Parts: sequence; structure tokens; C-alpha cells
Amino acid sequence: MIIRPLTAVVQRWNRSHRLVRRLTPLIIISLLLIGLWLGLRHQNRPVEGGAVIATAPNITLSILTSSEASNPPSSSQTTLVKGGDFSLESLRGQVAIVNFFASWCTTCELEHPNLLTIRQQFPEVTIVGVAYRDTDDRIASYLARLGNPYSTVVIDSHGQGGIALGAVNVPETFVISRNGVIEYRLKGPITLGHLQGRIIPLLSALQKDKAS
Repeated sequence: MIIRPLTAVVQRWNRSHRLVRRLTPLIIISLLLIGLWLGLRHQNRPVEGGAVIATAPNITLSILTSSEASNPPSSSQTTLVKGGDFSLESLRGQVAIVNFFASWCTTCELEHPNLLTIRQQFPEVTIVGVAYRDTDDRIASYLARLGNPYSTVVIDSHGQGGIALGAVNVPETFVISRNGVIEYRLKGPITLGHLQGRIIPLLSALQKDKAS
């Protein structure tokens, strides 16, 4: 009389155990997909600024200066030459954009036309391109192929600039006011929606404001 109930309990436990083993891979895959989705949402979410850029370490990086930087860019006329050094503090007094990009970054190519649009509409805005973990030759070829929207190109071959500003991936963009405040930060590529809905209106407003 005691053996039969125990046998039934063992059988039910075995059935439950088999069910759990079958469902475990599905649960793991579902959790991974949810994590990936949340990560992509976070990457492309605009982050409002407010941090003062002067609090970041005053790093020094090598500059590549384009001979065509002061004019509307031409994909067939981009010559990069060695310049001096760049520091975050040098952006004081200017409305600036700091854009982290790389020649190996596919989504950077997707946002590139929007950077060219910014250069054409706001020629007086300083656009600093930080080539993240890249080389001089590859960046020169990349900009020759796509056009150069940058006022200054900085080579961040070891990622120090990314560490200083908290950029963990590319592309990532910072809009900075004349007094050194990060007014807008975007993790992920600049889309047409970001450009028209936030960046262009913000640059227009910052250009009207005088340095405090």
C-alpha cells in the first residue's frame, strides 16, 4: 500500500524533470533575445546632457587635419595631413559636435550622410571626428570614399578619448555648448529623426546663445 503512492510520486517527479529539461533551452534563448533587444534600445536612445566636459581628463590625441575641412566636403578631394594635438578643453568657446566613429563600423556609414548635412547647414559648428581604435590610413580612405564632414579628425587608437567621455562603442555623438556643457548625447547612429527632431533645432538654439 505504501509502495504504490511512492511510485506515483517518483513518476510525477520524472515527468516534471523531463519537462523542465525540455523548456530550459527555450527559456535561455528567450532571456538572451530579451537582453539583446534591451541592449539595442539602450544603444539608440538619446541621453540628455548636463555634464560639464571640463570634468573629463584633459587627454591629448593626435590630429589629422583635412585640407578641405573648411569647405563643403568632396568625396574625391580629401587629403589628411598630420596636425598637432587635441584636448577636450580646446572646445571651450565653440559650439561643437564630437562624433566617435571608425572605418570598420558599418552603422557609422549609415549616419555619415547626416553628418555631411550638419556640416553643410552649420559650417560654423566645430565637428570633431574621433576615429576610435583605428589607423591613419584607413581613416583617410574612409573619408575619401564617403566625404569629410569633420573640422578636425582625431585618432584615438587606444580608446583614451572614449574613456574620457564615457563612450563605450561607435558611433556615439556629443553636442557641446560654448561653455563646455554636453547638451545632448546619442548612443548609436544619427538617424534622420534624431537629426531633424533634436540636433538641428539644438544647434540653431546654441548658435543664437552667446558664450556666458
